[in-house]
Amino acid sequence: ILRVDPASSRAALLSIPRDLWVPVAGTRGNDRINTAVQIGGPEALIQTITDYFGIPINHYVQVDFQGFGELVEALDGVPVYFPHPVRDLRSGLAVDEAGCVTLDARNALGFVRSRAYQEYVDGSWRTDPTGDLGRIRRQQEFIVEAVERAFDKGLRNPVTLDALIDSALDAVTIDDSLDGGDVLGLARQFRKFRPENLDIYSLPVVDDTIGGAAVLQLQTQAAEPVLDIFRNQGPDTLTESAVRVQVLNGTGTPGEAADTADALREAGCAIAGTG
Repeated sequence: ILRVDPASSRAALLSIPRDLWVPVAGTRGNDRINTAVQIGGPEALIQTITDYFGIPINHYVQVDFQGFGELVEALDGVPVYFPHPVRDLRSGLAVDEAGCVTLDARNALGFVRSRAYQEYVDGSWRTDPTGDLGRIRRQQEFIVEAVERAFDKGLRNPVTLDALIDSALDAVTIDDSLDGGDVLGLARQFRKFRPENLDIYSLPVVDDTIGGAAVLQLQTQAAEPVLDIFRNQGPDTLTESAVRVQVLNGTGTPGEAADTADALREAGCAIAGTG
């Protein structure tokens, strides 16, 4: 989730782990958040985020593997520093030497997709035990380096900016309410933006197992200060969407929790689950 503030020339980025256990919009049950797209497309994912986190979503951008490669090629690669040689036999990442390496489209995709990340240290390959959370950290690192690269390529020059935005729009899918003019106008407002003005956040989560599957559970209280940043409200402001409600049926009548949750959702509350 990206929140931009042209007035302050700052932006905030929040990464949601794909294995986060959430109530999925359009269903009456919980699942990993990445299943929302499979069940109901981008609309289901957006509604799930709005319902569960209380975060309004204004626009949607989707990047597939080919488009990602085209973005990297438009930047002539993205430099990333590696203290050790790295690999991922599943994603195809292969960096044979330590140091600053300019990742091409293939290695860049392998880097941001890596969940079996290994470093060659003291004569042996060591696997990163953090899985998806480690991947999120690497994805965020890549985004910062890509922004740096874009400015190094002359992003403050209007001609270069227009060309890069055109390349980017050819490589991504955007929603019907967002057009090239909107993106270009926003980019022009952010010509003075620097990567250090990008605030990066992750959600506090804990490991859990549900139905034999490994999932992540949100630490709801610890997450509230982060979520408030993306709800566009301060700690002294309380709105319906900031209230996350778990509805438990104690009546003995089937369906009462789901019906009550639907009513609370219509009133603007964020539903944390039913049971």
